[in-house]
Amino acid sequence: MSEKKTLSGTISFLTSEAFKYHQKGDLKEAKNIYEQILKHKPKHFDALQLLGILYGQVNDKDKGIKLLESALQIKPDDAATLNNYGVILTEVNRTNDSYKALDKATNIKPDYAEAFSNKGNTLKLLGRYDDAVKAYSKAIQLKPNYAEAYNNRGVIYKELNKMDLALKDLKKAINLKPDYPEANSTLGVTLLLTGNFSKGWEQYEWRWKDLSDPSVIRSFKQPLWDGKKSLKGKSILLYSEQGLGDTIQFSRYILLVKALGAKVIIETHKELVNIVGSIDSDITIILMGQTLPYFDFQCPLLSLPLKFGTGLKNIPSPTRYVWADTKLASKWKKKLDVQQKPLIGLAWEGNPLHKNDHNRSISLADLIPHLPKQYRYIGLQKDIRKTNLDTLKDSTLINNLVDNNATMDDTAAIIENLDIVISVDTSIAHLSAAMGKPTWVLLPLVPDWRWLLNRSSSPWYKSIKLFRQKKRGNWEEVFEELNKKLNF
Repeated sequence: MSEKKTLSGTISFLTSEAFKYHQKGDLKEAKNIYEQILKHKPKHFDALQLLGILYGQVNDKDKGIKLLESALQIKPDDAATLNNYGVILTEVNRTNDSYKALDKATNIKPDYAEAFSNKGNTLKLLGRYDDAVKAYSKAIQLKPNYAEAYNNRGVIYKELNKMDLALKDLKKAINLKPDYPEANSTLGVTLLLTGNFSKGWEQYEWRWKDLSDPSVIRSFKQPLWDGKKSLKGKSILLYSEQGLGDTIQFSRYILLVKALGAKVIIETHKELVNIVGSIDSDITIILMGQTLPYFDFQCPLLSLPLKFGTGLKNIPSPTRYVWADTKLASKWKKKLDVQQKPLIGLAWEGNPLHKNDHNRSISLADLIPHLPKQYRYIGLQKDIRKTNLDTLKDSTLINNLVDNNATMDDTAAIIENLDIVISVDTSIAHLSAAMGKPTWVLLPLVPDWRWLLNRSSSPWYKSIKLFRQKKRGNWEEVFEELNKKLNF
């Protein structure tokens, strides 16, 4: 046997062995073998494309892309490689390039269900929702038991405000794959969004299995409170698990837990220590990361509605349950000169890292022309994006008093002195409403689940008025409605 044939046989064997390790999840061993193959044969197609996939799995996307591009130079019309290339391009936000690769894959192989589903994912990111639905539908037509495609189409239907279709697809995905975390979690938030709290809260517990960062899951030796065991004479840790707004909203349950006879310990963000502490002087506040005292039970804040059997008609919604520091509020009162004109607070953008921020945040330049000039506007915004910051600098209408060194306590103190707060869906809206301040919230067509659908009021906060988009992405109508209300 010739040396060339022997090498070819060895490489074929090594490729097979590496693929076995890859399938078993032993990525380190698979990587070593793929690299050994490429050392002897740099243009080995299978090793290039499989190693490219592997690098994508270990979050080294740039290397993965380069390897897949090298593979495509050898076989430019390989549908499977184009599909994998499109997926990894989507993950680094090269959505236009991703679409081209996936579209080519589906043209080369018209029965490639996975590529159609991945193309749907890219079309969603491009904002082409109707085309995404078509892509997912094609994937389902080709592969009727494709749980992932049903889930993905259900997500799109939810974003298009087609809730009946969304629920149908999500339930189908779960029927096909009962332990599917994303489908179960999305079903939970969709049920809550549509007001089905009786089933929604329980389904919402799937959020713990649908995490991009599993490290956030807490591990305690103390049992999770089930809502039934007596808390009389017991201590319980209630802890923040999500953002500032979530913590403010669900801190309303602290007094209900305390009323059961429990000693309540709250672990929360440093920004909220004083604000949450204002709820009751007889609770223990612990800063995240600090050593926890002894406790008998534990429960995340957003699981409390389930424990208390919360429905639309029995949401605990006190007019006010958090307070600003009185001395700080007095200090800001002097700075604001509250005698001059009614004062309106403004918050126009949220955390840019939030997955739905592109739908909820607004352009300050688009909002300002709709603000009547008979009011004084106080900006409540920190870490302002450059485009909005430039607009703010050029505006004589808005005085942004909250600099990047200001605390949430400062924000609460300012809000205490305002007449109205107008905000997009951010923690500021929750803070203002929890303080009982008239709060007007500007919402996209399909908002976060807590705001529900088709209503101008919120069962969570008595002081809130909701201004909703009637068409996806159209803020103009919202601003016009806001203008009419301000000029009333």
